[in-house]
Amino acid sequence: MADGQLRFDSNGVWRVDQTDNGIRLVLRNGPHPGRPYHVLDLDQDLRQGQIWLDPDGLTDGPDPFLLREPLHELWTSFLLMRGMGLLVHGCGLLVDGRVHIFVGESGAGKSTLARVFAQCQAGIILSDDRLILRPSPMGFEVFGTPWHGEAPFASPASGSLATVNFLHQAAKTKLLNSPPDGSALRLMQVCFIAGWPRNGLDYVLGCCTDIARTVRCRQLHFTPDASVLDVALP
Repeated sequence: MADGQLRFDSNGVWRVDQTDNGIRLVLRNGPHPGRPYHVLDLDQDLRQGQIWLDPDGLTDGPDPFLLREPLHELWTSFLLMRGMGLLVHGCGLLVDGRVHIFVGESGAGKSTLARVFAQCQAGIILSDDRLILRPSPMGFEVFGTPWHGEAPFASPASGSLATVNFLHQAAKTKLLNSPPDGSALRLMQVCFIAGWPRNGLDYVLGCCTDIARTVRCRQLHFTPDASVLDVALP
């Protein structure tokens, strides 16, 4: 395999190289340059590729799953940032074809809230940690992902985006309106942005702005009990 030209280094487990045919996503052991153990070569459109695995770097037997973490999540993020949508840190609840999303960073209460929804049988939980939002002729659609958080909730179901709720754990459950400008910024802060491609950041910001202007955005201060259903799911 010929060496590619470095395009982006996460200073962690992964980097992106430029090749003659497209890009190469490299997972490695240790900091740069490190030893590559998982490589994905993609074409210019990021639609097709070829994978290499170093068997000496594997610990799960002779037939490992080829799209190992975080490779499949990074690939998805790269595709979405090319004008296809957003990957968001959030819990999604599907009710009657519409999805209420509850977003926040780690520790905000996404998994806790998902457990409450499950106990109350409030709807289908698409994920308790990662959601895909994509523009559609009718607004935005929300899709579940396989990347769950502390609670094992993951579903391939989808529905139209109904509300965006920014999470705050509190002693009493209440709901406050979130104005569009602040909502766009808060939503961008919970998008999965790996740092590459940088030219996708304008698209992400535009998408967040469109959502903030067209979808009900609220700040949800909640306690982890059934009271959140009465407030957040009118």
